[in-house]
Amino acid sequence: NALAYDVGAGLYVADRAPGWGLGAYAFIVGGVGKITSDLGNGSRYFGEGGGGVQSGPIGFEISAKFAWNYLSEPVEHRFFTVPINMRATVSF
Repeated sequence: NALAYDVGAGLYVADRAPGWGLGAYAFIVGGVGKITSDLGNGSRYFGEGGGGVQSGPIGFEISAKFAWNYLSEPVEHRFFTVPINMRATVSF
C-alpha cells in the first residue's frame, strides 16, 4: 500500500464555447511528489499531459502521467509508472 502527494505547475489552454456549445482544452503539468508506503518513504518527479471536451458544465478528460519514483527501503530502488486516467468533469 502506498500514497503519493504531488505538487506541480503547468500550462492550460482552452477553447471554451458559450452556453452548451462544444469546447475543448489541453494541459501539461510537471512537478515533484512525496511517497509514503508500508515499505518506506520516498520521492518522485512527474509529468502529466492530456485534454478533454466540454459542453456546458459537463465534460470528459483523458490524461497520462509519467512518474519516476524513488524509494530507499527495503533496498534503494527506482521505478517508472505510467497511469492513464479518464475523468468526467462538472464545472460551474
